[in-house]
Amino acid sequence: MKQETYRASAIRHLAPSLDGDLIAAALFEHTVSIWSLETGKRISEFDTILDSGDRRLAFSEANSLCLAAAYYRHGLACYDTRDGSLRWQRKDVKKVQQLVLSPDQHLVYCCREEGACQVVTLTEGGTARAIRGVREIWVARSGDLQFHCADGLRVVVSSGVVKFRFEPETFAVLSADFSKDFLAVSESGGSVRIFDLGSGDLVYRYAPPQGEHILKIAAGPDRRVFYCVQWPYSHGGPKVLLRVDPKEPEPQQIAVIPRAPEIAFCRNGSQLLTSEGDLLDCRSGEIVMRFDFPQREYPKN
Repeated sequence: MKQETYRASAIRHLAPSLDGDLIAAALFEHTVSIWSLETGKRISEFDTILDSGDRRLAFSEANSLCLAAAYYRHGLACYDTRDGSLRWQRKDVKKVQQLVLSPDQHLVYCCREEGACQVVTLTEGGTARAIRGVREIWVARSGDLQFHCADGLRVVVSSGVVKFRFEPETFAVLSADFSKDFLAVSESGGSVRIFDLGSGDLVYRYAPPQGEHILKIAAGPDRRVFYCVQWPYSHGGPKVLLRVDPKEPEPQQIAVIPRAPEIAFCRNGSQLLTSEGDLLDCRSGEIVMRFDFPQREYPKN
């Protein structure tokens, strides 16, 4: 008996540029394409070493460069997004789980499952320094603040000086972002906590319903509120876009996202793109554009 299938987007990775109008989208493995957030059109497509899992794709629109990582033998590679040519490759940087660009797009932080986080120059691929004991990093879009997941959680300046520390509440951080005055952090199966960057004090907490958590966080373009995507991880179902204001007691529901394995905030936190190709305005929740992402057949459960 033939198994029933359904047709849906083949995109499983999304990596927006930090402040531009382009985004990198990738299949489950290897194939990466660059799309315009202005027109919804594909600009280029090329093969990479990218494999599935975690956040192994990063994109610098300013430098026309795309970074892709593989867990085992292929390491880390950098491609020219205009023609897909390989600019450099570091096969020694293995088991990469997260790629994060610095705000000036000169460096890329390569957080790994084993070994120190390698800080690599974007255009040449050389190691600028290593940060020991750090599993994940989030960087402020302006200024020099970073959030490190290490032995505990800490906010540091880029030189490594610690501003303040706080303890995790669960086993894993899912997402984080900086606004002008605050850091928002979500944890797997836990709350969203917002900390004052000046004092380090906890100023806000939102606990999602049982069996749900916040997958992604982004500070809005006004840098005063955060947008969050909440998901019922215990039983599956639609994701929900929320607006969180540290001055308001409860978040505001903006939109329901019915089906999207992957999501990414873009355009400085003003829009949200789903792997199904829907580009939403974060303020209104309205779909402002649909992308013609490639499709594939999936088996029905």
